[in-house]
Amino acid sequence: MKNLIEKLDGTHETIRYKTENGIRMYLNKNAYTYPIHWHTGIEIIYTIKSSYFVAIRNKCVKMEPNDILIIPAGELHSPSAPEEYGERFLLQIDCSFLSFHKEMRSIINLLKPYYIIKHNDCAELANELSALIIMIWHEYTAEHRFYQTQIYSLIEQFFVRIGRSNLIFNQAANANISNSSMEIFINVCNYINSNFALNPTLEQVAGIIGYSKSNFCRFFKQYSGKSYYDYLLGVKISHADALLNTTEKKISDIALECGFNSISTFNRVFGRFHGCSPTEYRKLKV
Repeated sequence: MKNLIEKLDGTHETIRYKTENGIRMYLNKNAYTYPIHWHTGIEIIYTIKSSYFVAIRNKCVKMEPNDILIIPAGELHSPSAPEEYGERFLLQIDCSFLSFHKEMRSIINLLKPYYIIKHNDCAELANELSALIIMIWHEYTAEHRFYQTQIYSLIEQFFVRIGRSNLIFNQAANANISNSSMEIFINVCNYINSNFALNPTLEQVAGIIGYSKSNFCRFFKQYSGKSYYDYLLGVKISHADALLNTTEKKISDIALECGFNSISTFNRVFGRFHGCSPTEYRKLKV
């Protein structure tokens, strides 16, 4: 049985991308339980035949055929296929490409710790996304001219389609979501992604949209599923990940650029998200 994790250091998988722009994709048919691991890329799983199980943060996510699961970078997970004749696409993406786009960061930060599109619950969206995944597979295997550019165009379409669906927002809000509230929330996320290094306070952001502190807390929690400050820290760490992966900047400079006032605070928060220090994280990328 072939283990498709090519390099595992503790729980960290180093993804060996096929393309220079950071794409790896394969059709997986293994009935195999992978060791718990994490990586610096985003992983998308699309089940074709039989069930698939993925353990994430002490939860077991069951995927049925035509379901799609998105696992953001840094999340510990362990996929398992108990049935011998299953099939699923696995797409891994170097998220440094996506993380420098403000709106894309807003979408990706809302997908944590994972995001699943169940075909039985939202068939139209699942069908549109699966069609994009299949198009990516055709480009990936055919390698026609400009195929890497085309793949990234399709990946952007994939995430934009998710971002434009109300399903990206916390399930508690979906029943009563309105277009006006959705636009306000998106604008708040975009504002945070543009100004996170300035450490905007909850009161400041609430004031921008004319909400009281208490109303804003409820509003943000309802739509994001997390507190304002947890979301802000997630944005900071996502930006730090991108800088650690794509630049040679000093750790101290990255900490300041991401809005941390001290190295010790940066190391503590980074360790909470990734289970390792920024220095260790950068070494794992090599």
